[in-house]
Amino acid sequence: MRRAISWVERAEEERGKTNPDPYAAVVFYWIAFNAAYGMHDPLPEHADARRKFRQFFRKVVKLDEGGEQPRIYNIIWDKYSGPIRSLLDNHFVFAPFWKHQHGDPEHADWERKFRSDKRRAFMYLKQNSTVAVLSVVFDRLYVLRNQLIHGEATWRDIKTDETRRPQVQDGERILSALVPVFIDIMMDHPHLRWGSSHYPVIRG
Repeated sequence: MRRAISWVERAEEERGKTNPDPYAAVVFYWIAFNAAYGMHDPLPEHADARRKFRQFFRKVVKLDEGGEQPRIYNIIWDKYSGPIRSLLDNHFVFAPFWKHQHGDPEHADWERKFRSDKRRAFMYLKQNSTVAVLSVVFDRLYVLRNQLIHGEATWRDIKTDETRRPQVQDGERILSALVPVFIDIMMDHPHLRWGSSHYPVIRG
C-alpha cells in the first residue's frame, strides 16, 4: 500500500504542475494500480495481466458495494458521459484494431467487434455490472499502457500527438478517479488477505 500510495502522490504531483504532462501521469497511475492489484493472491504465473486485474476488480467492487455509498459505480456513471465514453469510442486503444493492422486474419472484422464491445459496455452499465464495465474500460487502458510502457508512442510528438493525446487525457482522468478509490477500499479492509509483494524490502 505504501508503494501504491507513493505513486498516486507522484501522479497527482504531475497533474498539479503549471504545465502538467498527462503521459507521465498515466504511467504513474498505472504503476500505482499495478502495485495494488499485483499484491493480490496471484493466479498462475502464465496468467495474463488482464485476468489478474479482473480478479482484483471482483474483490474491491464486492467490498465497495457492501458499504453505505458505492464509490466505484458512482465514479463510472459520473465519468461515462465524458472520458469513459470517449475512450470506448476510440479504436486506437482497441486491441483487435491493432491485430488487424498486423495482418491477423482473425481480426479482419475488427469494426464489428468494436461496435459490439461498445454495446456490451453500455449493457453492463444498464445492468449495474460494475466489474464487467471496469473490465472493458481497463482492457482499453491496458492497450494505452502498452503503447506507453513498451515505447510504442513518441512523447509529445507533433505528428502523432493529435491522435494520441485524446486517449492519454481520457486515461489520465479515468485512472485519477478510480485508482485512489481502489487503494482507499484496500486500506479500509486491512484485515483481508491482499497477498504479498513480489519484491519485498530486504535489509542488508
